[in-house]
Amino acid sequence: MLAVLATRGSAAFNPSFWFTSATGAAGGGVSDQILGTLLLVVTCGLIALPLGFGAGVLLGVHASARTARVLQTVTVVVGGTPTILLGLAGFVIFCSAMGWGRSWLAGAFVLVPVVVPMVALPTCARVRSLSPEMTESAMSLGLTRAQYIRSVVVPYTWPATLTGLLLGLARAAGETAPLLFTATVFFGAPALPGGIVESPVQALPTHIFTLSQDSGDPQAVAQAWGSATVLVLITAVLLSLAVALRNRFEGERWTT
Repeated sequence: MLAVLATRGSAAFNPSFWFTSATGAAGGGVSDQILGTLLLVVTCGLIALPLGFGAGVLLGVHASARTARVLQTVTVVVGGTPTILLGLAGFVIFCSAMGWGRSWLAGAFVLVPVVVPMVALPTCARVRSLSPEMTESAMSLGLTRAQYIRSVVVPYTWPATLTGLLLGLARAAGETAPLLFTATVFFGAPALPGGIVESPVQALPTHIFTLSQDSGDPQAVAQAWGSATVLVLITAVLLSLAVALRNRFEGERWTT
């Protein structure tokens, strides 16, 4: 697959492809699509990080063993939900009921359930790996539960939390189905939206999907391969950061 991408997606190795806007049906570059994808991914990450970390702490610190097993199962089920259903739900809730129409923020919200489980489960596992001695020492100093979480749990778990976040965002960056219903258009949207209501963006996954519908046009096919290569490179950066963090901090114990 990588060999085919490198061969057929050669347009992605031309800097102008990254920094110019698309023109016509299948010309120009993908700068607007890159900006739209990054906007969706960053916004999704900002929403998913506190939710995923909070869920991980709830599972690891506050829940009993039986409750934690049930909630972990629910979290896995949420993470396995077909993303096209997330897109339909987002369309009903954000685009229709709340009157946002096509909106980049609606797209970011529907990607959150993809990312939260990948943050919550590693965080929970890291919390549960805390040694009883460390917890007992912290409690013997008179720390409240909030102080214990802030001074012990957060420094100890943040490498796992951040690694899970990057892995989740790498997956979310390539999702197409949820964005088709809620957030993106093929052309006509500005590079960066100026509001929330009726403020769609262009994104790489839906750009590739739309170009692939015109498989009889060699230029459209070449543009689709180039866009796919750009998306893979962006995803590879996120995955590489996650692996680097895991290798750097694996086995280390952080406390303040």
